[in-house]
Amino acid sequence: MKNESMESKIAEAFHSVTPDIRETLLSEFNKAEKGVIPMNNETRPGRQKKHWVRYAALAASLMLMLGLGFGVKMISTRNATPDACVMIDVNPSVELFVNRKDVVVSAEALNPDSKKLLAEMDLTGTNVNAAVDTLIGAMVKQGYLNELTNSVLITVESEDSSRSLSLQEALSAEARNSMRNSGLEGAILSQALEHGEEQTAKRYGVSPGKAQLIDRLSAANPSYDIDGLSALSINELCLLYGRNAVEDIHATGQSSDKAYIGKEAAEEIALRHSGISRTDAVMLETELEYENGGLVYEVEFKAGQKEYEYHVSAVTGEVLKYEIEARENDADDDGNKPTAPGGQNHSGSGSGHQTPPSDPAPADPVLISSNKALKIALEHAGADRSNVTRIEVELDREHGTLVYEVEFKFNGFEYDYEIDAATGKILNHKSEPDD
Repeated sequence: MKNESMESKIAEAFHSVTPDIRETLLSEFNKAEKGVIPMNNETRPGRQKKHWVRYAALAASLMLMLGLGFGVKMISTRNATPDACVMIDVNPSVELFVNRKDVVVSAEALNPDSKKLLAEMDLTGTNVNAAVDTLIGAMVKQGYLNELTNSVLITVESEDSSRSLSLQEALSAEARNSMRNSGLEGAILSQALEHGEEQTAKRYGVSPGKAQLIDRLSAANPSYDIDGLSALSINELCLLYGRNAVEDIHATGQSSDKAYIGKEAAEEIALRHSGISRTDAVMLETELEYENGGLVYEVEFKAGQKEYEYHVSAVTGEVLKYEIEARENDADDDGNKPTAPGGQNHSGSGSGHQTPPSDPAPADPVLISSNKALKIALEHAGADRSNVTRIEVELDREHGTLVYEVEFKFNGFEYDYEIDAATGKILNHKSEPDD
């Protein structure tokens, strides 16, 4: 949050609580003046002395009232000045400005859902722990937090790092206890807000806290695109946090994955699609990941002389992508060639709920190995493998033909080849400067 924004909030809070005693003081002074009796030269010394005593008493009273007013003003200003900003993100995103006594000075809605939420409560003047408890309780009651989406992101902005950390710890515990009191186990992520997130937050219409989590996930895994991450829920982002080494974020609890088909179901879909039984599959690994704007299960296993990788939609169970390659340690240029189960080698997309056809499909020809495809590309480019970086070889199907897509970097250029997986013929190639 920019300093100008914080100063504006402070000014608004200051003017709302500072008493205006100017008119009261002037009124009292005018009344006192009207009560003064003019004295002539014949007034006795004693009467004249009382006259000045009365003015002195009035002056003292005025100074006392001014002093009290100034004192009230100073106390009110100190109590109304926020020294920290707390953001609570679920789907509703709420911003709480808190003073040094942990009292909420003001609460602000950051999206339409939070406007509806705050319309039913007044958090100003309450302790920040009680405010968080109230917010979490309301989110559970209104269905924003449930067994399918049980994650909360707490972000604290403060110039004092120790103050920020203590608020993160206290409010994380408060949010967790509030969820438990509602019969729900949840995951709590907390972080300190750094400057520089305003642009991302404004661009995607999210809170600065969510923008920072998105940026940190993208930095931890460059394959993630920020545009896609911004459309994910806090619960989905928390699930991805568990898959990546993200720094400077504290986490407790486990994010729910009950909204998805689950690892076991994804494995069954991949195995059924490949025609491999679970007993024949070795080194079976399944992880929830992000790809092309959604969550997918990446299922990897080995069987025979081949390695299998499937990407299965975490929501629908559809097979979005699959690859079958010869195992590097079991095949060479002149050795075993990769073939798919039943003599076929497939790569592409299809529904994971489909079963293999009863009538056998025509067998694909025996294919060259991935190493052979790479060798063909390197020789064409005049590149020595020892000086090549970022090598990627993937078997895919293009217009009914199985091809190897070979990519690598060499001598300041990026190379991209498509090689017929059956004949080894170069079907397409290009090179461009490496930016």
